[in-house]
Order: sequence, then C-alpha cells, then structure tokens
Amino acid sequence: MKQCILVNIILAAATSALNSTDSDRESLLQELNAWRKSKAGVHAAAKGYRIPHFESADANQLDAELDAFAETKRTVAELNKKYPLATFSTNNPFSAMTNEQFANWIKASQPPSDGTTKNITEFALLESTSTDTVDWSTSGCVAPVKNQGICGSCYAYAAVGAVESAYCLVNNRKFTLFSEQNLLSCGPGGGCSGGFPDVGLNWISAHGLCTSESYPNTNEWSTEAHTCEKSCTPVKMPFTNLGSAVGEYELEQTLKTQPVAVQISASSPVFKNYQSGIITSGCDTGFDHAVLGVGYGTAEVPYFKMKNSWGQWWGEQGYVRLQRGVGGLGTCGLARRADYPIISKTQFNLVNINKIVISEYYSNLYADTARGSVNEQWSYDTNTHQLIVNSNHECLDAYLDNGTYHVHTYKCDASNANQLWTIDSTNHRIKHRSYSNLCLDVDPNQNNKVQVWQCYENSPNQWIAVSEERVKLWSFNDRFLSSNGEIIQFSSAGSFLFEWVVNNIDHTWRARSNTGNPDLCLDAYEPWNGGSVHLWSCDSNNANQKWLYDPSTQQLRHMTHKGFCLDMRSEDGSKAHLWTCNSPVNNLQKFRYQFVLVNIILAAVHALNTTDSDRESLLRELEAWRKTKAGEYAASNGYRIAQFETELNAFAETKSTVAELNKKYPLATFSTNNPFAVMTNEQFAAWVKGARPPRNDTTKATSESTMLASTATNTVDWTTSGCVAPVKNQGVCGSCFAYAAVGAAESAYCLVNNRKLTIFSEQQVLSCGPGGGCHGGWSDMSLNWMSAHGLCSSESYPYSNDWTMETLSCKTSCNPVKMPFTEVASIVGEYELEQALNIQPVAVDISSSSPVFKNYQSGIITAGCDTWFDHVVLGVGYGNAEVPYFKMKNSWGQWWGEQGYVRLQRGVGGVGTCGLARHSAYPVVIKPQFNL
Repeated sequence: MKQCILVNIILAAATSALNSTDSDRESLLQELNAWRKSKAGVHAAAKGYRIPHFESADANQLDAELDAFAETKRTVAELNKKYPLATFSTNNPFSAMTNEQFANWIKASQPPSDGTTKNITEFALLESTSTDTVDWSTSGCVAPVKNQGICGSCYAYAAVGAVESAYCLVNNRKFTLFSEQNLLSCGPGGGCSGGFPDVGLNWISAHGLCTSESYPNTNEWSTEAHTCEKSCTPVKMPFTNLGSAVGEYELEQTLKTQPVAVQISASSPVFKNYQSGIITSGCDTGFDHAVLGVGYGTAEVPYFKMKNSWGQWWGEQGYVRLQRGVGGLGTCGLARRADYPIISKTQFNLVNINKIVISEYYSNLYADTARGSVNEQWSYDTNTHQLIVNSNHECLDAYLDNGTYHVHTYKCDASNANQLWTIDSTNHRIKHRSYSNLCLDVDPNQNNKVQVWQCYENSPNQWIAVSEERVKLWSFNDRFLSSNGEIIQFSSAGSFLFEWVVNNIDHTWRARSNTGNPDLCLDAYEPWNGGSVHLWSCDSNNANQKWLYDPSTQQLRHMTHKGFCLDMRSEDGSKAHLWTCNSPVNNLQKFRYQFVLVNIILAAVHALNTTDSDRESLLRELEAWRKTKAGEYAASNGYRIAQFETELNAFAETKSTVAELNKKYPLATFSTNNPFAVMTNEQFAAWVKGARPPRNDTTKATSESTMLASTATNTVDWTTSGCVAPVKNQGVCGSCFAYAAVGAAESAYCLVNNRKLTIFSEQQVLSCGPGGGCHGGWSDMSLNWMSAHGLCSSESYPYSNDWTMETLSCKTSCNPVKMPFTEVASIVGEYELEQALNIQPVAVDISSSSPVFKNYQSGIITAGCDTWFDHVVLGVGYGNAEVPYFKMKNSWGQWWGEQGYVRLQRGVGGVGTCGLARHSAYPVVIKPQFNL
C-alpha cells in the first residue's frame, strides 16, 4: 500500500465546498480556531497532522481546512448516533484531515504482503469469554503513550512496546524505554512506509535494541526513514522465540501473561474521531495499523484495551477499547493476528518413547507413568540453557563422582557448567552442552533408572522429548508440510500455517493452521501404497494418527501401519499420501524436522489447588451429582471418567464454568445438573467434534450476507403434533447425524400416515448407511440413503452403539419400510429454516461443542458458541419469549436441557446462533394418492 502524505496539503484547484451562509462559515471558523488552540490542535500542528501557519494561508488552503473540519463535524454527529457505546469528537488531532486523507495516511502502516500470510478461516477462531479484568497499563511495565508523528511507523511502536513490557517483566518490573527509531532506521520493513511487528520482534531478538535515550526518535516530522546510526550500544533481549495469537481466545490468554503487538484496521472514521467508550463496529477487518494490546475487561460490553501511538490527546489519553467476545476476526480485525516475545518459562513433561515421564523426588530423578504431579513439570530457560523442575525449582545437573557422571537436581546457578543442556528436538534427546558426548538416558533394564550416558545415535534409552512441541517439516525442495482444508500437501514457505503441534506422548500431529475448533490431526486411514492422508478430529486413541520422525533416515514413519511413511507423491507435493518406506530413502520421503516452540501442555491433569475443606465440600457436591438422574444417566451412557481425581477436577471446572455462563448469558440457565458435569470442557468438545467426517461431494456455499433472518411472529411446535418421537440418546457414539436424519424421517412418515408415529432405527443408518459410523456423518446423505433403501423399525433393529465408539456391523435380517420421499431438500439461512418448519421437522447442522451447550439447562441460548457445525439436531419449531427462538430436539437424553430440547435465539441473521442457519435438510414428502 502506498503512502499518501497529508502534511501541508494544498488543493490544486480548491473552491469551498461548504454549503453555508457567511454567518455559518464564520461560526465554523471560530470553532476551527478554538480547535487549533486546544491540546489536540496544538498537538496536530506539532506532529504534522494539519496545515501550519493558517493565518498566512491563501484562500484555497483556508477553504480546504475548513471543508475538512466541516466534514469531521458531520461525521462525528453521525457516529455518535450510530454507535452509542463510544463517544466521538472533533477534539482529536485529525479534525483538519478529511476521512479520505486520514485513511490514506493510515494505510501506509502495512507494506505489501509477500503472499505467505495465512488466510484465516473465521469459523475456526474462538471468541474471548473471560469475565475477569487484566490491565497492564497500571503494572509499571507499559511505557507512557508515545507519538509516531506522520511517519508510518506504528509497527515499530507496537513491537517496541511489546519488548519494553517483556524486558520489564523479567527484570523485576524495572522499566526501560527503548528506541523505535533504532528499529525503524536499522531494522527490516519499509521504514515510514510500514512494516510488520513480528518481523521487527525477530530482528530485535537477534540484534538487541538501544534505549530511547541513546537513540531518540527523529522521524515524527518526516516520511523518509532516517539513516541507521550505530553509535549506541544495543541491549540484549530476554527472548529468542516469538509467539503468535490468532482469534480472540488466544489473544485473551496471551494478555494474561504480557502485553501483545496487535494488528488491526484503524483507517475508518470511528478511529479518526474516537474519544472514549467502546468501539463496537464501523471498521473493516483488514489490517492497516498496529497497536499494543494491554488488557481486557467488561463495561457495557466486554472489551479489549489497546495502547495507540497517536499521542495522549487522541482517544482515552492515547488508549482505545474495542468490543470483545464477537468471535471471528474480532472488532476491527483485532483477532486476525497478534505477536509477542516469549519470556515465560514454558512447562512440559520430559517423556521417553514408552510414555514414561521423568520426575524429581528429594532432588533424585525417577522415570514412571505420568501422574500429573508438579514433580514432573519442567521448563527450559533459553538464555541460560537450564532445565528447571517445577517442584523444588532446582536445575537438572550432571556431576562427576569417582570417575562416573551422575544426574540429579541442584540449586540453579547459570555459571555452573553441570547445568547446561540442549533440547535436541530433531533427534529426540536431551544433550549436555558442556560435556558434549553425554545424553540423558532412561534404562528399562535397570528399573527405568535415569542417568547420563555416552550419546548414541538412535538409542531407544536416549529417546527423550518434551511432551508437546511446535515443529515444521519441510522437503528437499523447501516445501513445507501444510494443510489446505482437510487436504495434506507441501507448500512454499509461509508462517504458522505450516506449523504442527507434535504430542510426544500420544504421537499425534495437530495442525497449527486449524487453531480453535475443530482440532484436526494428521491421519492415515488407508494402510496401502497411495493410501489417503488427511486431517481428522484429533483422538489420542486413534491408531491412524500415530507418527514418529526417524532422524536417521529423515522419514516420517507411521507407528501403526508399520513399514509405511508419509510421501509427497510428486515434487510439487500437491497431495501427499502414504507409501512404503523407501530404503535408501528418496527425496519424496526425506524431510527436515525443525523445532519451533515448546508448548505449555502437561501429560496429565493438574491437581486441584484447594484447601482440604474446599475439597471436601466439592466432593460432597460431586457425590450428590452422582445420585441425581443426570449423574446416573451419565454413568449408564458412558459419560463418566474412571479416574477419581480427574473426575473431581472436571467437576470443579464445570462449577466454575457454570457460574461464569449464568452471569454472561442471562436469558439461559446453566447448571452442573447435566450428564456431562464430569467431563472437562476440552473432553466434551473433543467428543462432540466427531460429528463430521470429510465429504467429497459439492456442498452449497452461501454468503452470510445473502441469508435472510427469520421474522415470523407466530409459533410452530411439532412436539405437540404426535409426529415427533420421544427424546432419545446416542450415548458415546458420534451418531447425532443418524438421530437427526431418522427424526426427520419419522416425522415425515407420520405426517403422510394420518399422524401414526413409527419409531425407526438409527442403528441401521449408523451400521449400514453412508458416513463414518460413530465418527460422524451427514444427515442429508443419510436421508438420501433411506429414500433408496428404506428403513427398519427400531423394534426390529434396536440401537446398540450407546456404549462403544466402534460402529457395529450391518445386519440385514430386518424388513425395511419404504419411505414416502425420493427427494431431499437442503436449505440455508434462518428464513428458509422458518419456512420449512411451517411444513415439517428438519435436520439442522449446528455447533454444540462449547460450554454453553455442555451445561445448558433451560432458557434461550443467545451466544457463546461458534458457527461451524460439529453436531446435528432435529428442528421442531419456533416461537417468541424474551427473544424469538428456534426449538431443537437433541439426542443426549431427557436429562439434558429442557427435557432433551434446546432453544436458540432466532432473528439474528447470517449463519444464525450456533450456526443453525448454515445448513439444514429434510425429506420432501410425497403427497398421498387416492381415488375419488
């Protein structure tokens, strides 16, 4: 994007555009002069945001500035009417710029992308839901508001702001002001024509940064970046790795730790004229500006708080608040991407090939099955190269005694050569830096003794890795393993689109490009040459998802399908597949493995941080829940967890979540009195997300903007018609698609048979029909299958998959009933759903993996879920209460929700609440024929 210089603007042939009388013009001139004398006006003149020496300007210049000010006045009046949660004012430094001039200036803050920036899928981005407040601006680790002047250097201010805070936090909150000019003049990017914060942060990590005092800002009055000066002494930074946050949820979680450089869209009039309050809309989501995220909170609505670089006379003394909790790319695109230096010591397990973790006890080391103890939690200091255990906070230490090296933990000392280690991620070993031929070793022949031993290539005893790590895998021709939807391919170099989270405990590879819902893993389900490799819902028990990188051959080997490796198929890698592992290895199977970042993932659930009395109280509540109908129902349908401590932890999380939800969504009631109370939110989400396997047909893609909202004022409720079966339960099997499709078929059959209800078999659809069985399917495909094959009654083919995830074999002993339909209709949008429900019940795709569904008891769900479908329900009507709603019949039994039903807000437009308007299907009933 090219920069348009706004200082000293002179219109070539200006005539006053003011449509006003002389008295109006005089009044406007007085207001303009008053603005010029205000703090904002003086600041604008000092920073080059207005035409200087107004009194000596000619008539054309005078009219140009008056026109701009008049436009600002009109715009401010409109904005204050349109966006009541924020206040807009002419009392800002940009009042003598037109909206167009301001937009052109802002759009200088991002140079053209090199094309490697990730194309974010909005539905995969989780929204922010926290009810607490974080504000780093009061911590002593955020610099006073600065001003970039007319130079397009926002990226430098945001990056340096993140660095200042990080440096402060690791130096006992001792604050140091650093130099934006150093980064602007000497670092990467386009100087005053813009840049990217992450690129700037990487440069700072490699080169250090001078203080602001030793290298002051000199570019505020110039749009040409000044020449780099090398007279100052840069300070080494306390980080080598960067983190990136995508989506509101990741941004929220990062802000709990530190301030973050956030890319946003700020070229709109709402930013130009912002004075206070919360911006809720009025800007697009493409990034053209960078700010420093400093916290979040809740006022009239939840918000994120950002520190800008336009001086303290703009906004709330230089800060701005943007609405939080909207999901997708966020308000003004704030959720598209944020970057920060990683300074915290990330905790992880040290795990060997046999899933045994290394722990500390009284400074001695042991290797055993993971128990979730702090004695198993380690962190790595990238500056000192020490491994620190979380229990006694001592460091891993290899010492020489009587000619033999031993290992234990000892008081941390960065100058102690015994404590220096390298995490050799490629070779999956922990190697000593001082004694280069020593590696950490776990000997199974000595009761898993933890020791240091001479390093051997490919030694099973020395296969030790962090529990989870972020990696990149790339080929001989520098193409990176990546995903395009569910297709696995190799692509030219890019950003975290090509990062994978490798779990060294269950050996899954999770696609980093699929941040948020759903979690998808590298999966090979056809163990033969040319077998498909795709993305599938992550499941630590899924044998198709087990992979292991072999550093000796540089192949990614499948652990279940022995003798098979990931193969590029062709040099362009456009569609990878499974193939017999070549020996010697060829280029299509030879990959480099690069460690990117250790993740904060532990092998087991943390113990409750509670007092004994708190724990006893929680235990009593859990015992009471077990005796409720919901608790008994959970036990009888496989929703319970065997491990007691894990169940107690999950129940505590559910209690906390329920309290937050009841505060946040007052039109619904949430309760622990549900069958999923001893599942964590993560476990519940993972279970629900089994509702969608890949599909190869062409599915209708509809723009949200073309979807009409439901506007009906009447009420429809098929549950009272006699043509809707009682609420059923799918159990642990991911068979919601079958229940929704059969529900729609039952109602259709009833309506053409004088409202005589027949209960049909979900098990037949699950075992004999299309789809992935207990791993999910599609209701429209199932309905088409029924129209061709008929359907057996539930009595003749009963459901038997409620306690198993393995789909039972198809039986052909029952007599299928011919269905009264040959055509299946697909609909999108609330209006089409409403119209279909006027005729009959409908199978509806929704998103239900969120805590609002897990803990729903009654009322109307208005928000709190994303819009991507991972579940299917039966739409049975609509109506009006506090707000208009759609009514859905679920397949989780009558002890969930409103006796098995749920109401979702209607009339919101787009893809609807929880994505209910994205896609629905129903059988087009054939009208009965008869004789007269």
